[in-house]
Amino acid sequence: MRRVTAVVAVLAATAITGGGTAQAAPRVTMTVLDLPQGYASGTAKLAPGTGVIVGSAWPGPDNHPRVVAWRDGKPVDIGRGDALDVNRLGAIVGTNGADVGQIALMWRDGQVTELLPGNPGASRAVSVNDRGEVLVQFERDRAHRTGVWRDGRLVELPVPGAGEGFAPPSLGVINQRGQVAGAMWAPDRTFAYRCDRGNCAKLPDPPGLGSIPAPTVAISAINERGQVAGRVYRDNVSPWRAVAWSGDRAVDLGTLGGDWSFAAYGSQAINSRGDVVGTSATANGTYHAFLWRDGKMIDLGTLGGPLSAALAVNDRGDVIGQSYTATSGEVHAFLWRDGRMIDLGAAPDGRSNAVQLTDTGQIVGDTTTASGESRPVVWTVS
Repeated sequence: MRRVTAVVAVLAATAITGGGTAQAAPRVTMTVLDLPQGYASGTAKLAPGTGVIVGSAWPGPDNHPRVVAWRDGKPVDIGRGDALDVNRLGAIVGTNGADVGQIALMWRDGQVTELLPGNPGASRAVSVNDRGEVLVQFERDRAHRTGVWRDGRLVELPVPGAGEGFAPPSLGVINQRGQVAGAMWAPDRTFAYRCDRGNCAKLPDPPGLGSIPAPTVAISAINERGQVAGRVYRDNVSPWRAVAWSGDRAVDLGTLGGDWSFAAYGSQAINSRGDVVGTSATANGTYHAFLWRDGKMIDLGTLGGPLSAALAVNDRGDVIGQSYTATSGEVHAFLWRDGRMIDLGAAPDGRSNAVQLTDTGQIVGDTTTASGESRPVVWTVS
């Protein structure tokens, strides 16, 4: 385990607030995590806020990806597979990592459980909450279906379009209350949906879709208030728009002056207060990270380069993502906090990517070395 400590800020070691008070820059510690023996590359991608970090390593002795968990910086090879989510109790869910014939799995307390044993079609466990409820997408009877697994039993949800030739264009999500959000796709129509207490309903299309008969919809995240973040493909002129649903109302989040925007892809695209993060085209043809808050889209800027993208937001309003730096071709992970974008650094001559963050200042992701190998990283901000 290699630790690098730096005090960084956007322009200087301190920033002057509007009141004239010097504000010290956060202290950022970057730790490159060890990989299990025999693995060349890896990434850290899940941080439930319990001190455990979950990610992947590849290629291993069997040439397949492995699920890895780090506690106190020490890696543990959990088994073959691809981790998609983890809860605060340590339950990891995902798939067996196969390109064809995926199987929904859960790893917990040293045991691996196949969630749909005997299911003839592919399955994947895509999201888990702290109550142990696992959202599972699966194929059965030539149809794409969605269900919630708990205590050894799967209950299929009455998702609109299930069994009618529809397919999910993106992973679904489940919140701590057991509410589920997702999308269904077919050549002639696409829609978002939300399920609550076993009842599912379509979410309304956002305004301004015009005459598009089948807007493409993808869902990213749902918060504890049931608010949903996603994106809608509008038309060929203004293709993608970031969208938020609150209750039965859909809101087009707009752009930063360009012709498109989209919410981040991960489960932290929206926080508990309804802030949404993502990426938008600007008026000058570049694209920047944004934070949508209280009905306004805020341009988060860049690390000196032309482009940036926001990937996650926590409940205190911190945002992480990637940005080009002032050095040509370099892409670094960033933390945006209290109006400032902070460069999280990278391996020498490499790049970095921040994927998920906690409310206590822990960020996970990876850094790519000059030789092209990916290394799992955890940043601590204080």
